[in-house]
Amino acid sequence: MVAEPAGGSRSTALITMGPVCLRYLGHCLFPVRLSVTYLVPDALRWSAPALAGYAFVLGSLAHALLRARRRDRLWLFAFLWFFAPLAPVSQVFAPLQNRMADRYAWLSVLAPCVLLASAYASSLERTTHPWLRGALLAIGLSVLTALSWLTFERNVLFTDGVLLFADAVAKAPDDPKAAYHFARSLAEAGRDDEATWVRHAAGVLAPEDADVPELDAQWPPEGAEELEQSSAPSAFPG
Repeated sequence: MVAEPAGGSRSTALITMGPVCLRYLGHCLFPVRLSVTYLVPDALRWSAPALAGYAFVLGSLAHALLRARRRDRLWLFAFLWFFAPLAPVSQVFAPLQNRMADRYAWLSVLAPCVLLASAYASSLERTTHPWLRGALLAIGLSVLTALSWLTFERNVLFTDGVLLFADAVAKAPDDPKAAYHFARSLAEAGRDDEATWVRHAAGVLAPEDADVPELDAQWPPEGAEELEQSSAPSAFPG
């Protein structure tokens, strides 16, 4: 769905999305913080993370072109494969409601995989010592096993909406949308009391201009008593 540009203009959207390329690369290489929702706050001025993000883009392009001049076009292929699918969802050309999502990187994730596989195969070819070749094979098998286990664990979360959005809240406790969707999943599971508390937390976390639906129940609930913050139970897992 189309939304307003991040920060209110295309220039601020460009700044806001600077660090996102690095976040996508990090998720591709180390997929341990994947989530169904991501918090990408507005950025109104240039910062170190934003500059680092575009330095990564320009540096990758320069390196790919240099390697292409030496008849090694794999890096240029990887550059285009990584960034071309992300360009339409960069929020600069067409601002979208979800500023960052795993599905946006479904094609891009193959680019670092190709580069790593090429480097791994090249290392195996240059290795002459049997023990070193065995060590490389063991490392490769360990990485594949770890990724397979992470994939299995991630798929389990998608079998239950409560688990899925509880995971999102645990990874981004300041994201009001994650909390709101967690509350919806609790309500659909018949856990209305917990859903009411979590939806209230989503409203507290949300900025004034955030698109978070109003509570459809009385707040505070009838009979509720104010507690000191130190004694209040946490509404979020983990």
